[in-house]
Amino acid sequence: MGVIKKKLVRKVLDMLKKIAPEKFDEFWKEYSTNLKLGVMEDPSNRNRLAKLLRFRSSADPEKQTTLEAYVERMKEKQQGIYYMAGTSREEVENSPFVERLLKKGFEVLYLTEPVDEYCIQSMPEFESKKFQNVAKEGLKLDDGGKSEEQHKLLEEQFKPLCDWLKNKGLNDKIEKAIVSQRLTKSPSALVASSWGWSGNMERIMKSQAYAKARDPSQEFYAKMKKTFEINPRHPVVRELLRRVEEDAEDPVAQSTAHLLFETATLRSGRKL
Repeated sequence: MGVIKKKLVRKVLDMLKKIAPEKFDEFWKEYSTNLKLGVMEDPSNRNRLAKLLRFRSSADPEKQTTLEAYVERMKEKQQGIYYMAGTSREEVENSPFVERLLKKGFEVLYLTEPVDEYCIQSMPEFESKKFQNVAKEGLKLDDGGKSEEQHKLLEEQFKPLCDWLKNKGLNDKIEKAIVSQRLTKSPSALVASSWGWSGNMERIMKSQAYAKARDPSQEFYAKMKKTFEINPRHPVVRELLRRVEEDAEDPVAQSTAHLLFETATLRSGRKL
């Protein structure tokens, strides 16, 4: 029976791939969640199911895209499939995490359904391209050697501020402070570790916790400190550096740091 079941499932998946686009759109509206759950729960057919998935993206405000189409549009030196999860397209599109990506013309998948982030996390890669949650640490954009040199100079220039934020300004709130490579407009952002929860996942997990007994592991992830990224080109951050270098006890610097942290927390999809 097991062999028959496997063959039937694969036959159905092959049939779905052949459905005309307009007909598949109707099917997708009705059964998209089922297909995403299939990706999570059926490893043997994960690759086949992944080819049927559709997501919103920065490439088109109206139409959804397949993962195959995304890969075809990837830039030559793009390192992975970028995605950002949130409650709506508007929230994700205005997130500080996508600022530089969109400015540089990189396409970002917008995961706006509750099951989407779970689904993508169950797939480490697609067609040898790794998925990259842009709300987590480790985001790297290949802009060439000159850009890397400039970033190292900025890291050296802002090291006094990063050290002050970690050891004094926000010492009980953050894991570390670093110069951001993803921000262009916002002064700061709160970034999860590679194994931590994004703001979207934290919101989902906390809402589920109210409906059932809390899992001890949830407490661990919920309390993990985040990385505080600063935008070295933002005037507020530059002024903060000036104040800290002049007087580490400056009360205005202290209040500014806390305001930046609270703003970054909210804009990163988290609660204070």
